[in-house]
Amino acid sequence: MNENNTTGFPAVLQLIEKNCFVIGGGKVASRKVQLLLKAGAKVTVVSPNCVFGVSQLIHEGTIQLIESEYKPSYINGADLVIAATNFPEVNAEVLTDCHKQGILVSSVDAQWREGSFITPASFYHEDLMISISSNGKNFRKSKATRAAIQNALIQNNRNSKYEIPEDVAILVVSHGSRYKDINQQFVDLVKNFSLYFDSGPIEPAFLELTDPTIPQVVEKLCKQHKVSKLICLTFFLAKGFHWAESIPEEIEIGLKNVGQDDLAYEVLEPLGDQPAMMNLMLDAISRKL
Repeated sequence: MNENNTTGFPAVLQLIEKNCFVIGGGKVASRKVQLLLKAGAKVTVVSPNCVFGVSQLIHEGTIQLIESEYKPSYINGADLVIAATNFPEVNAEVLTDCHKQGILVSSVDAQWREGSFITPASFYHEDLMISISSNGKNFRKSKATRAAIQNALIQNNRNSKYEIPEDVAILVVSHGSRYKDINQQFVDLVKNFSLYFDSGPIEPAFLELTDPTIPQVVEKLCKQHKVSKLICLTFFLAKGFHWAESIPEEIEIGLKNVGQDDLAYEVLEPLGDQPAMMNLMLDAISRKL
């Protein structure tokens, strides 16, 4: 049979409480870890060093870490393995070892064809999981299609209301500007954003240059509401220093000031990593062509 005419078999893996390993601790590995956690898997990362997003999950006890270079013995008993290092030779070794043991395995590099499965471009919408795959032939087209579908669903739900659990607060963070009108635009944007929700506190904050600062807003939320979790949505495009270090530090200062150091918080992926961002860019250009 001509390999070019074959397609992958569509399936959803049931990974609740399954032992899943991610070999590597970089940005791609971080995204794979998040996908596995959403599936309910027990995740172990094998890497001598990790990016902030992975380190935070390790610190919280959400995932396990083997702080070491890869060794075949680490994956004994694994149900699924993802090879996500920056070294092709290591990923190749992982693929070979998994095939010997009959372990489902995927590689994030050009060796993906040697794996047991690939992860499609996916997103979650309400109670749906929507996935797009070109069977490895056109990753960019898959991502663009995902963004188009996601944006269409968002547009369709503009009149819908979202519910926030009473014990969850949302902090929307921008960098801050020396120009008052720019800062006010952001405050107004967050106010309009909050109209999509039936309940729950949603507050704007600035990293620097103006008030309210992140610690000020965190203190306000904790004092005025019974908050057990804080979700931080950032108006940043990439996982730079501010996203990885400055914002978490400012949140922790605010929590410490109100004696709630152990309160759970999550800094969401930057807007630049959101699938709908590509659609926004294309829309902006198309209106000028």
